[in-house]
Amino acid sequence: FQGSWDVEGERRNFGIEKCSGDWILEIDADERIPKKLQKEILSITQNSRSDWHPINVENYFGERVVRYGWGCYIGKSSYAGLFKKNSKIWGLQRVHPKILLTGKKGEILKNKISHFYCKSIFDLFEKLDSYSTARALDLKNNKIDEGLFKNIRRIFSRFWKCFIIRKGYKEKELGLAIAIVAGLYPLLSYLKFKIELSND
Repeated sequence: FQGSWDVEGERRNFGIEKCSGDWILEIDADERIPKKLQKEILSITQNSRSDWHPINVENYFGERVVRYGWGCYIGKSSYAGLFKKNSKIWGLQRVHPKILLTGKKGEILKNKISHFYCKSIFDLFEKLDSYSTARALDLKNNKIDEGLFKNIRRIFSRFWKCFIIRKGYKEKELGLAIAIVAGLYPLLSYLKFKIELSND
């Protein structure tokens, strides 16, 4: 099925609706399923009595596995990627929509999905630009004015979370870049909203 959707949640819900099987495996275009995970998924769908299962994620930066520092909208540690139909509904936000999960949660899968998040540092900054633009549109459409100083504080709180709490410092310069991008994201989204979109 093909189409065009400005809102991520609408697109994902449309895809889920079109699935005809009992179980759904939801992955993005930049994700791959290793052989061991493939076998585990087949086993789970044949034997599980639960309604959904989280899948751990291994995030790649180019060819390099980056294990520390992800978060605050970039990368992801795990997600509810394997679920029965009618047990997962996406919200109507453009960036990282809220998710409603129903039914019984199952065990987290042992094997990880491969997530090729960024090809280069340039790709990382391009994602910051596109995601912050989408977030600015969410702020406008939902009439959310979070305030300038709150978003300035988020620079430091998100940097601290990525670089210190989630040990981004172990990734050295790359971990620093990820933490900076994570910190700038809410403020940049807010400035785009206030300067470019609030008077439209």
